[in-house]
Amino acid sequence: MNEREIILIIDDKSLTCLAGNPFGVQTYKKSTNIKYVSGEHIVFVFPNQIKRISASFVQGLVKEIAETVGRAKVSKYVIAESINQNVVDKFNNAIENWL
Repeated sequence: MNEREIILIIDDKSLTCLAGNPFGVQTYKKSTNIKYVSGEHIVFVFPNQIKRISASFVQGLVKEIAETVGRAKVSKYVIAESINQNVVDKFNNAIENWL
């Protein structure tokens, strides 16, 4: 299993909530310049100051992956890491409910 860690780059350190599909896409592109390879497992590492995320942000964040493996399989290839369990739970719920 090939696994890659993507540490999310959020320039505004005062942000504690991440929302919006376009911002998710932008954050993914800013955080990695490596194209997603089908079958690769991705660990998204959220900055410590992030307390909440929206489902639309998650959908934008995993858009490239979904376009490669299909929305139904995204959950097999992505996980979230955060010191805030609410972020991890919201990430997982957003992926599950998007299917």
